[in-house]
Amino acid sequence: MNDLSPQGRISLLVDSTHLSVAAGKSVAIGMVLANQGLEEDTLRLSVEGIPSSWIVAPAATIHLAPGEQKRVTLRIEPPKLPQSRAGRHKFTLRATSQKEPAQTAEAECTLTIAAFTEFRCEVVPKRIEAGESAIVTVWNEGNFPDSYDINLTSENKALVFNPQRVQDLRVAPGEAGSVKFSAAPRRSTLFGGEKQYSFGAVAQSGEGMQQSSGAVLISRGVLPVWILPIVAVICLSLICVTAFVFSTSRTQVSRATQTAAANQTAVAMLGGEDDDGDGLSNTAEVEIGTDPQNPDSDGDGLLDGDEIERGSDPLNADTDGDGLSDADEVQRGTDPLEQDTDGDGLSDADEIRRGIDPLIADSDDDGLPDGDEVARGTDPRNPDSDGDGLADGDEVNRKTDPLNEDTDRDQLQDGEEVERGTDPLNPDTDGDGILDGLDLDPRDPNNPGSTATAIAGATLTPTSVPPTETPAPTGTTSQAPPPTATLTPPPVQGTVAFGSNRDGPREIYTINVRERSVTRLTIDPGTDTQPAWSPDGDKIAFASNRDGNFEIYVMNPDGTGAGNLTNNPANDQSPTWSPDGQWIAFTSDRDGNQEIYSMRADGTDVKNLTNNSGEDSQPTWFSTGLILLTEEKIAFTSNRDGNREIYLMNTDGSDQTNLTNNPASEAFPAGSPDGSRLAFNSDRDGNQEIYVMGIDGSSATNLSHNPAEDRQPAWSALGDWIAFASNRDGDQEVFVMKNDGSGQFNLTNNPAEDLEPAWR
Repeated sequence: MNDLSPQGRISLLVDSTHLSVAAGKSVAIGMVLANQGLEEDTLRLSVEGIPSSWIVAPAATIHLAPGEQKRVTLRIEPPKLPQSRAGRHKFTLRATSQKEPAQTAEAECTLTIAAFTEFRCEVVPKRIEAGESAIVTVWNEGNFPDSYDINLTSENKALVFNPQRVQDLRVAPGEAGSVKFSAAPRRSTLFGGEKQYSFGAVAQSGEGMQQSSGAVLISRGVLPVWILPIVAVICLSLICVTAFVFSTSRTQVSRATQTAAANQTAVAMLGGEDDDGDGLSNTAEVEIGTDPQNPDSDGDGLLDGDEIERGSDPLNADTDGDGLSDADEVQRGTDPLEQDTDGDGLSDADEIRRGIDPLIADSDDDGLPDGDEVARGTDPRNPDSDGDGLADGDEVNRKTDPLNEDTDRDQLQDGEEVERGTDPLNPDTDGDGILDGLDLDPRDPNNPGSTATAIAGATLTPTSVPPTETPAPTGTTSQAPPPTATLTPPPVQGTVAFGSNRDGPREIYTINVRERSVTRLTIDPGTDTQPAWSPDGDKIAFASNRDGNFEIYVMNPDGTGAGNLTNNPANDQSPTWSPDGQWIAFTSDRDGNQEIYSMRADGTDVKNLTNNSGEDSQPTWFSTGLILLTEEKIAFTSNRDGNREIYLMNTDGSDQTNLTNNPASEAFPAGSPDGSRLAFNSDRDGNQEIYVMGIDGSSATNLSHNPAEDRQPAWSALGDWIAFASNRDGDQEVFVMKNDGSGQFNLTNNPAEDLEPAWR
């Protein structure tokens, strides 16, 4: 709890100044109001900076006797509407004395709203004539700017559209974007009446969600049916004339032949025939290999003749192989002969997919090329990725972390330190033993204006967490000694991968445990989650819905080379590697309910291991036994017995055994590196805690001992530490502790939701 206004007759203390919430959900902010005056008073509570309709508040006024304090909780509920924009929202909590209106206490807070995707599309009008124009409109009903790919299709490809595909239609939240197009039959009909063709527009968001809208095109023959008798008469007349010609003298035939030859010569002099009107003669098309009956042989939206003039390949829809069709590049102004038009290290298509400008090397003008930002994990669309008041390029030059608003963890943002003249790389600029953020004068070691309160706040020391009185244990559960809290970073090596929504949608990050430096690995509008290191540390498997549903992906440890392994319309999640790195087990509902599956590391040879009517999930694959007598096992979570329990089975799915046999809810098993223990979370003591037990289910021991919700344990490489997710500081954070529960430490310490750790 932070005392943000300790002076004066009233004070306001809040539990946390950083809150995270999903649109349509609510988050609570607790505070204590105190009357420090000598007279009774009534305090009026107000919130500024966010819409009042988001606030579910207690009574607007709170009556307090002299020296009295009251705890108040209000809830913030941003609606699931475009107006609840994704990102950070600064707001102020203010308490005002009604007896002395000049007396106020304030708290500056930040609300981070997670991004969500919703949209719809429609073709207007629903019936168009061949060659007429129509419009596809996309309404962005999500809460962040999104990009949409629009693709026009018809049955059996009977229609030609101009354009057929539009990429990266950028639409702001709550607004609409439109694309104009025309359509015509691929092959015109000379004679005939009205013919109808069904077609549709499919809009796909950057997150992979799709919406479609259908329409009908009306086409009519060039000549009406009633003209056929006239054509027949004309043909009969021509036959008679031909017979007459053949009855003339040889001289006349010779002259006619010479005339035909002259006519052919004249046609050749005019450039020859161009049946498809693409600017290339039929002869030239035959030589080039293009189709003389199709004006756009490669279907990229550019006429064959136009491509020859531009130097692009009329037989290759994407001449430079950058993922954008040649016509799309011409429309955007990028170079269809160059993969990276602006030379920023990203291909043109990659920039479009990320929502940045392929014609500007530094889209957000922060001093870093877009490709450099992607490699670093910063946001090439945001000049200040961590929102600390310093541009990303400036931070790189200063050697501060552009992904951490408080690089030295001294409770001052980097930008504020630069303004104050303190060192953003040194938590104690003047060396007086007080953090800069708690120091009344962080540039003066003598602190002539310091107070006992400030000094006390800066010199907190570790304290033991008092043991909680609990009933005598039953069954095989035992109690470990109460853990020790610490403010000192743990002396342990390694890298922890985790999921976080600190930049909007859930992405995969890594953090160096000793240095606490954070790197963003994935940059995608979808949800990337549940990272799992391969045994050699060369790959990370994870789950993502970037293609519309959750699939298992594998990427390099720097976030490059992400590939979809499962490619299945079901939801595939929770990957875990076999000890030799040759197999991956995962959860899937492809057979109607959640089961544990295995596949080779390349996505082949998929097998259902559990084949049970319950919900089986969260597998962990590990080795047990001695060096020469090891065997592999898979532990997993299942509700097949009525509540969630931890089960163990062989890697072929045989011998499925309930290990916990407890009426509590237990989940997220994690096998220790030596194969002797399983960590898991359970609420058998009233709330979710981290436990360890033998692989036979014996000696279950509570390690975390905290009234908060502690979940998702992950072992360090040597098995001496355990990472886990906890909401004990008001939001989800990744904590670490020794394998006996001591030394618990907040590793991520960020106002966003950090969870699902995986330790390498």
